[in-house]
Amino acid sequence: MKMLKGNEQINLPDLVLAEARLPNDRVVTMGEISRKFSLVDEESNIVIGYCKDILGMSGEYSIEIKREQYHRIILVNFQMTEAFREYVKKKRPFIKYILLNFLNKKGDVMGTYYFYLQKPLFFCDEKFNVQSITAEVVVLLPVTIPRESLEIWDLWRESDPMVKNMWMDLSKDQQQRWLEIVRQHEKTAPADQANGEYFLDMGIVEDDITFYCALGEAINGPGGYYGFTLTSLEDCFCGGFGAVAPFTLYISHLNKSAYECHSDNENSMSMEAPFLSSPLYDLLISNNVKVVFC
Repeated sequence: MKMLKGNEQINLPDLVLAEARLPNDRVVTMGEISRKFSLVDEESNIVIGYCKDILGMSGEYSIEIKREQYHRIILVNFQMTEAFREYVKKKRPFIKYILLNFLNKKGDVMGTYYFYLQKPLFFCDEKFNVQSITAEVVVLLPVTIPRESLEIWDLWRESDPMVKNMWMDLSKDQQQRWLEIVRQHEKTAPADQANGEYFLDMGIVEDDITFYCALGEAINGPGGYYGFTLTSLEDCFCGGFGAVAPFTLYISHLNKSAYECHSDNENSMSMEAPFLSSPLYDLLISNNVKVVFC
């Protein structure tokens, strides 16, 4: 595969390509590679290619170029799609902005991140081979992906959560990443439903993060999402996230909850006051949610 980039000079060092081979030097083909990631050209919305792994998304390979912070990421066993090869032959495009999709075992998109190249990557119109390669590119990552998030994505790659409360056994950092992934996870949006009944066990809630993990699953089942702050919770009441008001929320084990928030953030819930005088309760009632303690 021959690529031109930057100001159309071949010898720029930002993209390093090498054939990925098995121990016996047999070239790896995409049929032998599990497609864990896809890269999409934001301009054309065409899938550029797939790869088995990506290294550096947590920001561990950061470099400074002209006093700006960039990152090197490594695409392991990357292979370009036939659709993008045809696009290259016709358009001779360059790419700059890339969407990175995390794929599940079936090849469906679970979640998407975004990055852009330090310099545009130009393609020539020569024939492209079908061998997999390892590619190293210099990019700017608007958001790095913590190691804990990558571990949870790997867990979800095999299957979406099948039971509730899987997050309970995670560390605090992992629970925070779980909630972030729940927000980003691309799955079929639940149908809006009014007049539903939902059950929230406050006995497993310890803080804001675990509250929203528990509430999301109470409303939308294992791995479900229903807000991550008071503001986003109010947005959920408007539709697109399953339950829409009016509905009934049954709250149990409130007296056993270790939930107590000391944050000064206006979007955090203060549970120091009795629940009935909390901002959360006021928000629920003002949005026509009936709260029943049991």
